[in-house]
Amino acid sequence: MNLERKERKYIFLIGIISLFLFLRLSLLFTNIDEIFAYEERTNGCITKDIVSGKVKMPLYDYQAYPHSGGTLVSGILTAPFFFLFGPSLISLKLLSLLFSLGTLILWYKFLDEYFSRSIALLFSVFFILAPPFYSKVSLIAWGNHCESNFFTIIAIILFFKIIYADKKSNPVKNSYFLLFGLLSGFSIYFSYISLITIITLFALWFIWDKGFFLKKSFFIYLAGSFAGFSPWIGYNLYQRDVNGFKLFSDEFLAKVDYKYNISYLTKKFYQIFLKDVPLSFGFGIGWDSIDIISYLYYFVFIFSFLVFLFVYLMPLNKKLRNKSHPVGNNLKPSEESLKKLLPVTYIIIFLSIFTFSGFYNPKIVELEWFDVSKYRYYAPLYPFIFLTITLGLKTIWSEFNNTVLKILSVLTFVFLIAAGLYSNLRLIRFDEIGKGFILKGYHYDELLPRYIKNRGDKFERINHLIGRMDKEYIPEYYELIGIDFGKIFRGNISEGVKAIDRAKPEYRKYLYSGIGRASVMLFKDDLSRCSEFIEKIPEPYRAFCYQGLAYEALMQFHRYSSLDNGLSSEWDISVVLALINMVDDRYKPACYFGLGRGLMAFEFYYAESRMYLSSDLVMKSGKAIKEIEDKYKGFCFQGIGIEYGRKVWGYFFVQSYFQPEQGYGLENKFYSEALENEISRIIKGEKTLNEDDKRYYYKGVKMAVEENFTDGKVVNFILNRIKERKVL
Repeated sequence: MNLERKERKYIFLIGIISLFLFLRLSLLFTNIDEIFAYEERTNGCITKDIVSGKVKMPLYDYQAYPHSGGTLVSGILTAPFFFLFGPSLISLKLLSLLFSLGTLILWYKFLDEYFSRSIALLFSVFFILAPPFYSKVSLIAWGNHCESNFFTIIAIILFFKIIYADKKSNPVKNSYFLLFGLLSGFSIYFSYISLITIITLFALWFIWDKGFFLKKSFFIYLAGSFAGFSPWIGYNLYQRDVNGFKLFSDEFLAKVDYKYNISYLTKKFYQIFLKDVPLSFGFGIGWDSIDIISYLYYFVFIFSFLVFLFVYLMPLNKKLRNKSHPVGNNLKPSEESLKKLLPVTYIIIFLSIFTFSGFYNPKIVELEWFDVSKYRYYAPLYPFIFLTITLGLKTIWSEFNNTVLKILSVLTFVFLIAAGLYSNLRLIRFDEIGKGFILKGYHYDELLPRYIKNRGDKFERINHLIGRMDKEYIPEYYELIGIDFGKIFRGNISEGVKAIDRAKPEYRKYLYSGIGRASVMLFKDDLSRCSEFIEKIPEPYRAFCYQGLAYEALMQFHRYSSLDNGLSSEWDISVVLALINMVDDRYKPACYFGLGRGLMAFEFYYAESRMYLSSDLVMKSGKAIKEIEDKYKGFCFQGIGIEYGRKVWGYFFVQSYFQPEQGYGLENKFYSEALENEISRIIKGEKTLNEDDKRYYYKGVKMAVEENFTDGKVVNFILNRIKERKVL
């Protein structure tokens, strides 16, 4: 009989795994846009560098955030997928798929062992046919959200191994405590949100044994925790000379919510419980902008929570009213009662922390444009939502001798399954099959600038990057390296020139532009000292230095006002123009070119950070140069054109899509469609320009095209589209 039960267990498990993989792989291969978050590609940088053999930075510099070691760990663990299938976005996401599959398998095994087979099966069905949000987030390789669920269930299993190991030998129990500690420490390093799991299990541990913290086993646990947490200590020791010990990134701290008055907490409670959690389900089915299905799903969760709580509290209430035995004995928990407390305790602690701490700011939901990003912090709650619904429906079915309630529980189950199945199938798109293979699974725009900034005073580390950087990142990041060279060799710039000579001749201009930017950072608006600094540079490269000088002067000495919700802007660049007027006439064209670059770079940064990228950046940049002499205005528009082209061709396209030399090209529909979209974006930029300005704008765009693309067919395709505008 036991053998048959075991066989059925694995048959069920195989079926669960098959259904899970079918739905998640279908989503992964057919609708990559729905499960793409730009931050996840940061984790693929170390993966790509390990596989290519060109590691650019020390290990800890690949960790995206102080509070998320998972970004580093996930990147390392993804290496086999990059090696086998190439460095695509789909390869990057395969680890997330495995994490999610592992989470499902472990929950199934845990519930099958400690609850019942039927509960394990019901939970698994809800997990697989999850609301759209959870299906999507389980395939996003953030490394610090859904992945933490895997560590949560391992911690729960180890905890209950300890509870159920009372009669086992001390060495066996001690090994569980050690493993539990190791897992606790490492999971906190992996993602701080794992602390909620640890707090929950500590609460249950205290209920089970109020003197647990005085026992030898607890100190074994602490030793394991310290060992597991050691990567976090190592990271902070490594970063101490730059940031000191840092719990969170500056970006995260900027979002921390410090309001604690009753009125605000009430509003926050309302938003979390009645808006964020139900809307996070993301079914998107209803009318008048009300997501009816999501709220019905949420109602089932709340009702199940209350039913399960009521049924569980009834026997506890009877014990309290029983006067024949001491209260202490009556309240001694059993393994059975402890496991029932698990979902209730986790949910209460999770939502309490979100409500009463500043670490969750409801404004995150308002600021994020991507629906999955809005609610990503709720991902660890979902397995407990599924478990609560499972236990609630099971309780109604088994504990209430009422036909109506039983029918209601069956209908509720059918509704949840139908909603989940429909919403998951709706995510599959047959016109997008395989798009994820053409998208790169790595992006250095977060790691490299930070590394260059933080390690810029160490010549060996910065110099190490020369020749190791992918071509599409060279214009921007070589310029940043040039800034560091300018600062490092301030007193002996000839040594900086020697360092720059190591770079390929065609790339040296970016480094010298950085030298020019460094002159402004070093000497501010003292043009005589800036010029004296630049004059030590070989003549052929001085123009690039002055280009950088004007670029940085614009960044530091402008006044800017955004108008009409980002659709327009107002500039005051009088200080910058005064500086340029003092420059030798030979270098003024380069200065105005750099000024144009700076205007566009700032407008782009401002628009991107505030989601104004649909605004006319060329028009807004051009408004700043109306008062410039006509003979120099063209150089400004040329600078605007090249900088806009770099952002469009480089940032949005070449850094995101594999190019012909990497196996994809115009014959691929996803490549050609994306390229057409970026060409259209470039062409839209001309609409407010006169014919002369338009011609110079496209000259700059052409420079950006030739800078970013090496395939002749692609270059000709783009330039022919531009020539149709009769400007080249």
